[in-house]
Amino acid sequence: MRNSEIVIGSRGSDLALWQAYYIKDLLDKEGHSVRIQIIKTQGDIIQHLSFDKMEGKGFFTKELETALLDNIVDLAVHSFKDLETNQPEDLSIAAILNRANPADILLIRKGFSDSKERWTLKKNIKVGTSSARRKMQLTLHRPDLEIDDIRGNVPTRVQKLRDGNFDAIVLAKAGLDRLNLDVSDLDAYEFDPREFIPAPAQGALACQIRSTDTELGEILQALHNPKIANMVATERKVLNLFDGGCQLPLGAYCIETADGVELRAIMAPSYGEMPSTVFLQAKTTDGLAQKAAAKLKKNPRLSLFLSRDYLGDFFIALERKLKISIEKQSCISLQLKPNLALPEADWIFFLSPSGVELFSEKFDASPYKIGVIGSGTARAVKAQGWTVAFFPKSTDPKAGIDEFAEMLPTPAKVIMACSDKSLKRIHGIVS
Repeated sequence: MRNSEIVIGSRGSDLALWQAYYIKDLLDKEGHSVRIQIIKTQGDIIQHLSFDKMEGKGFFTKELETALLDNIVDLAVHSFKDLETNQPEDLSIAAILNRANPADILLIRKGFSDSKERWTLKKNIKVGTSSARRKMQLTLHRPDLEIDDIRGNVPTRVQKLRDGNFDAIVLAKAGLDRLNLDVSDLDAYEFDPREFIPAPAQGALACQIRSTDTELGEILQALHNPKIANMVATERKVLNLFDGGCQLPLGAYCIETADGVELRAIMAPSYGEMPSTVFLQAKTTDGLAQKAAAKLKKNPRLSLFLSRDYLGDFFIALERKLKISIEKQSCISLQLKPNLALPEADWIFFLSPSGVELFSEKFDASPYKIGVIGSGTARAVKAQGWTVAFFPKSTDPKAGIDEFAEMLPTPAKVIMACSDKSLKRIHGIVS
């Protein structure tokens, strides 16, 4: 039994205090005398900057570590994901506890959910997060979203959502669960951590002590979970190999399986660039982080080649949001048939921008009513100074042709601008 009092250093946020009192209660049950001392950190003081704009690393841990080294406190309890991967020489991690849910969760204001859209988020809404990792993955899958920085502790961020500063926010599910906040007035969507990859060690708690305090180290061993420690150590090793902190857009998630272990990781050189992803399976975690880091370094998917000369709406959004390089080159050679003449007709119908451009080299479509499939084709028609008379509601080509056929008078003469070698599976509906 330790004779002296154990002093736990903690940040003053609700979540940090929950973590500190959780460890205190466990030690109290073992008969130890424990008190908590609040330490303010850089992350608590600087609230106007996102993590990727703050200098250095260890925004929520440096001052706690200093208090340990100065013998002001004996034990610091950290969200392990906030802790730098390189420990100060005189400090060590004495225990890693059972891991809470590692997933991220979306909280969404009522009226901004749409079950038909990915993650049930309406299009073009404002989502709050200051994490470069979360921004990267949100933008990758939903480039229509407006991503804006949000700072403050968990209750503060939830209140900012309720006040209408944001339409949705992203939080760690573990923090929300630990605080037991009532968010029944909001919609929620929990990400699958195998798809929306969490921060390394997200959900795990770490107990940090002075390396020389062997007595306290032995006491804390009763709280240690070696299996969880092995999984999160692998995740943090990936981060360590890139010399990163929470400002780096990197996620890693390692789990045990029936056959061994699986590791998923995602990383971009910086927020706004296209990330690389890795999925590895192995019998053990030995060398797994190194393999993942090597693949992430080797495969930076920062450019895209399109086998067409124009960008559709999806690729335009990718180019703008992710600032990726898109090379466009048609792999099809197009030319008008020699001596081609246009018959009398009421309508002309285009199915692609390239068809419009080729047609315009010899003919003027303005005397006809013009129908199109696709917004890219419509833009190409308007670029020629022509007017689009029909644009289908459906984005499916066949359904769009059906819609066009239904509105035509009988009989109607329509010129279909297409290849003479086309299969005409949808063209044949109109004659």
